[in-house]
Amino acid sequence: MRRSPKIHSLFALLALALSSARCAGPQNVGDSSNSAGGEAAVKPPAGSTEQGNDAVASPIRFDGPSYLIKYKFPDDAKLYYVIENHFTDHGGVPPILTYTTHAEDKRTIIQSRAPAAAATPIASPGAPETVTLQWECDRYEAREHGLKDEVTFDSLRDSYARAEIRELGAIPGSTVIFDFNPRTGDASNRRIVPNRNTGPITRRRLSRTTMRCALNDENLRRLMDDLGPLFLPKGPVHVGETWTNVRSEDVKSFGRAFTDFRFTLTGVEKGEDRTLATIAIAGEARLEPETETHTNGAPRGRPNARNQKPREYQIDHQACTGSIVFDIDNGQLVSLDLRRELDLSASLEGELENMRLETGDAHHLKVEVFNEAPRRPLIAGGTRPPANDPPEPAGPGQRTPPATRKRIPPAKPSANIRPELTTPNDMSGVIGQPRSVSERLRPTSPPPNPPTTQPANAPIVQKRPSPASQPAD
Repeated sequence: MRRSPKIHSLFALLALALSSARCAGPQNVGDSSNSAGGEAAVKPPAGSTEQGNDAVASPIRFDGPSYLIKYKFPDDAKLYYVIENHFTDHGGVPPILTYTTHAEDKRTIIQSRAPAAAATPIASPGAPETVTLQWECDRYEAREHGLKDEVTFDSLRDSYARAEIRELGAIPGSTVIFDFNPRTGDASNRRIVPNRNTGPITRRRLSRTTMRCALNDENLRRLMDDLGPLFLPKGPVHVGETWTNVRSEDVKSFGRAFTDFRFTLTGVEKGEDRTLATIAIAGEARLEPETETHTNGAPRGRPNARNQKPREYQIDHQACTGSIVFDIDNGQLVSLDLRRELDLSASLEGELENMRLETGDAHHLKVEVFNEAPRRPLIAGGTRPPANDPPEPAGPGQRTPPATRKRIPPAKPSANIRPELTTPNDMSGVIGQPRSVSERLRPTSPPPNPPTTQPANAPIVQKRPSPASQPAD
């Protein structure tokens, strides 16, 4: 039977759709996913409404053994994490105003099993198996380079941090206790116990960039997510297999930025006492513009009632690369190197000319794990107060301390100063609000002496009797 041209066209479109599905990258907008049992299913493109993958081509099959990547925590195990963070923020409205700030920190963490008193009991038999771990910060280093001078801090050299980063002085010696799921890498029930900050009290606050180094629950959540839930697959994987994950964050004045991560097991190397798996990291960013409304009620990104052009958002630069080395036999992370960069811009309509609003940030995370404590430098003399610590500025309404305040006695009113009324009917100096102090307190000269024709009287001098003229007793 001869087929009509319309049927041939439908088959051609179907073949094109299937070929596009085969070539589509493994980008999904849901939770992390990977194939199990040696089959890597092709995922629909990001933002697609397709729910399943039944209509796509047959899955890819891998040869060779599969590997289960998960954490293991023996009871007496103690590990040493060296975690480095490098943050960069920049933006502004060029060429009117631009800024660039840098902040970085390095902390040495001692990981061990938490004491039995701090362990969280399992609520029910069906609850996930977790272990209670403890992080203790053994050493902390920080550096900030903002709009002013560079500020540094080292817990082995400085007794406390400078006023600009004084809040970071509570990180060395702090303790974090949390429940950890070895299978998924999720860290929950985080309890932060900061160390006592020995520096003087200050009202200075951390900058926006340096705040990303602070010891708080949000920063800990991001860090612990990068160390487990971000890259751990759901099941065993083969060499060459790829799984995906998605992370998102809000960008002020722009919307929500999504990063589609792709993790590929590139190789497995077997040694004498451990088996090391190497995982490559790649990713792409996408932006969902914000939907806040203008003052007239029109959504942003659309023309408003004044027929203004919509704000245009775009990604100027993006990068997401890295690598992970994981010890499969011992169930522990060996190293992680992850670099993320994202630069955004938006067009603005000014009164004189069109301008562009730019913002961007970069984060470079480096983690190394050791079985022995890293060596410490030999420092003579112990810790010392930081040099060039800026003085505490006087805030609004703040009085000078009594020790430095000079007492000034109140001024006495002069005898020739009296209130003066300009007219008899003017009662502003008596009742109501006076006109001014200068008009009410105007100095006047004393009245002149009246003229006289009488000669001046001679001064009366009282003479004391001499001892010779006084009668004897």
